[in-house]
Amino acid sequence: MSKITLERVTEADTELVALWNEAISDSGSMRGIEALRTSAGEGIAPDELLPLLVSRGRVWAATHEGRVKSFVILHERVIQALYVAVAHRRQGIARLVLGALGTTSTPPIDAWALPGDRATKSLYESMGWKARLLTMRAE
Repeated sequence: MSKITLERVTEADTELVALWNEAISDSGSMRGIEALRTSAGEGIAPDELLPLLVSRGRVWAATHEGRVKSFVILHERVIQALYVAVAHRRQGIARLVLGALGTTSTPPIDAWALPGDRATKSLYESMGWKARLLTMRAE
C-alpha cells in the first residue's frame, strides 16, 4: 500500500463506527485498556466515546481507495490510540499513518502503548521512537 489519505474526522460515519466497534472488541481483554478508555474519554461508555472524541477534533481517519483502514486518537500531540482494521494489517498502514501525522503542523511527540502490546511498541521503535515512561498502577 503506497498511498493513504489522513484527515481529521468531523463526523463519525457508519464505516468509522464499525471500525471503532472492531477496535473495542479487539482490545477488550488487553491489560490497561480501561485506563486508556478513562484517560481518552473521561470515563464514559465506549459507544458514547467516539462522538465525543470526534466533536473535540481528536480522531483522524486513514483511508485508502475511499475505505477507512485505520483511525488515530490524538490529543495534545499524544497518540492515545492507533488502530488498523484486522483485515488490513501487515500492509504498512500504521507506518504510513505515523509518517503522515509527522508532516502535520503539530506532529505527535508521544504515543501510548498498552502493557503487553508488543506489536504497537515495536511499531513505534521501528520508527525511531524511544520508550521513556512506564506507568505502574496498584489494582
